[in-house]
Amino acid sequence: MGLPSKRSKKAQDIDSDYEDFDDFDEDMDNGNLTLGHGEEEEEEEEEEEEEEEEEEEYKHLKHQEIDIFNDLKRHKDEDLLKGQAVKNQKALWDKALQLRLLVQKAFSSANRLPQEPVRSSFCNSDEGVNTAYSDLITSSKNTLNSLLELQEALLEKNPSVAESSDGNSERSSKHSEASKNLNVEGDEDWSRVSQLHLRIASFRDKSIDKWQRKTEVATGAAAIKGKLHAFNQVRPYDWADYNAQKV
Repeated sequence: MGLPSKRSKKAQDIDSDYEDFDDFDEDMDNGNLTLGHGEEEEEEEEEEEEEEEEEEEYKHLKHQEIDIFNDLKRHKDEDLLKGQAVKNQKALWDKALQLRLLVQKAFSSANRLPQEPVRSSFCNSDEGVNTAYSDLITSSKNTLNSLLELQEALLEKNPSVAESSDGNSERSSKHSEASKNLNVEGDEDWSRVSQLHLRIASFRDKSIDKWQRKTEVATGAAAIKGKLHAFNQVRPYDWADYNAQKV
């Protein structure tokens, strides 16, 4: 009689343990489900953040690509403009040199023309000589006007010439006095030539000095070894004095 009651009590304890285990298992299942749902939300948020970061990075890279493309395009356009400017400058230089060679014969012939009072005697003695001489003067003035107009147009295209002319008052006063003397003599053409020469003189001197210094830096060692000191010591003002002596 006592044995069955013990078994019954033990069975009840086992059933109670199973019920507790089932409750615990159910709680764990519910907890696991809740925990899993929270992890999924966190993963989704992390994925969204990563997508946003990737999208921002993509936009940033896209903007960088556009900026690089614009820079390349701008540099390309600038290089094209510089190349075209160099091409135009070379063409002008070639044409100017060709013109200088063509007028050399005219310069040589003009230097052999008779001066006053021999010129007047020739012109008065023959009407044909007088007419030819007048035509020569008219043609020479037209050629000179064309050259001066071309020079003025080139000066207007280069603002650096006007900037270089500032602060050159001493030389300007000297040329102004020379121009007044020319005007007194009635030679307006040479006065115009003198004024244009004054406008470009400072720019010419600074340009020569600039490129000379670059040449000295590039070939300084070779010049010292070759003892080319006289060449290196030439300054643009020496050229200006040389040109003034020629004039």
